[in-house]
Amino acid sequence: MTLTNSIKTTRYLFTLGLGLLFIALLVNGSMHGADFKVFYLAGERLLQHLPIYQISDGWSPFKYHPAWALVFSFWARLPFAASIVFFNALNIFFWLAGAKRWANWLGYSFSPRNIFILFLLGLNAMSSEVAYGQLNGFLFWSCTQIFHWLEEDTDQSFKSGFLLAILISLKLNFAVLAFYIFTKNWRSIRGAAAGVIFLHLMLIPVFGEWLNLDLYKSWLQLLLSQSFEQINTFEVQGILRFCYQAFSQAAAQKAWLILLAASIAYGVYLHSIYFKSQNFSKNQRLSYNASYWLGVVFFFSPLAWWYQTLFLYPTIFLLLKVSLPKRWHLLVCLSLICFSLVSYNTIGHYGINQFKQYMGYFGFSVLLFAIYLNVLIRRKKLLAILPAANLTNVEAA
Repeated sequence: MTLTNSIKTTRYLFTLGLGLLFIALLVNGSMHGADFKVFYLAGERLLQHLPIYQISDGWSPFKYHPAWALVFSFWARLPFAASIVFFNALNIFFWLAGAKRWANWLGYSFSPRNIFILFLLGLNAMSSEVAYGQLNGFLFWSCTQIFHWLEEDTDQSFKSGFLLAILISLKLNFAVLAFYIFTKNWRSIRGAAAGVIFLHLMLIPVFGEWLNLDLYKSWLQLLLSQSFEQINTFEVQGILRFCYQAFSQAAAQKAWLILLAASIAYGVYLHSIYFKSQNFSKNQRLSYNASYWLGVVFFFSPLAWWYQTLFLYPTIFLLLKVSLPKRWHLLVCLSLICFSLVSYNTIGHYGINQFKQYMGYFGFSVLLFAIYLNVLIRRKKLLAILPAANLTNVEAA
């Protein structure tokens, strides 16, 4: 067998493996879909002219902008089993599209072999993502696309602002990105305003009136009424739950707000002053800026579900590209091992519940981000000489 044939065979095998993983994820998701049922039910209610926001839904109400009920009404026209398969397939596509963009920034090859390895490393969280029928793939791709647009030589601010409005209509915690986007290019405000208007105009043909205040009131009431029990469930691995564990409820909320304000201020400083003073290349600014803000989105989400640690994977692969002391690389790899392998299948039902209860995923996420911040704060001179094409040639201290 020639070398060329061997390479082709290897590519075919990894492509086949990817296909099998893809099918397995979709089959697994089709048998569950607790979160997708919320989207699907909202679409059904819209088609049946029933109220889409109902307090009686209890733990899992539909709490997204009413325009999304219209979007999900198209999914609700399909049988549930077929609908969730197509929905999850689209969600995985968005994850891959975002990952491909990141691979370009960081200098990784997006070959079938590397995609297969990435799938395996993310399978623990991704399997839960698909089983619940979540849409974080679209959110991840949208964030990545916004970061990309804001570093383009041509003005892409309108599209960035527009997509930000779409993000916030789905998950309010993505509003934190407004501080990055609007200070990066204030013209993005026009796009955000257009996005708000677009979402509203979608409702007029459906509800038959220009402004339905009761509809927006119902949405905001559900959106802002997350109970203490929901935020404090062991599945959540964010800073707010950590603060609830450490302080009283009132003190926890104040601590969370202080930390959030400090993180926003530091993020604005990074892209407004620090990266400019260090003469970073386009890829460097993109990689470090985007990693930071994705981390802020994850950590400060009131409902930072453990499987959303997928938002921290770009930080992992960025740090693996930087030549750091071996002990730091080992800690980065330890975080990746935690995200990839710590599950019901490896430590059992009791073990994983205890791991989540004592915020194990949060602990490893903080460890990872502490290394990232250490790189930024203590290694300014080294970061400044990173080559423009990739991030591989920094000497270890």
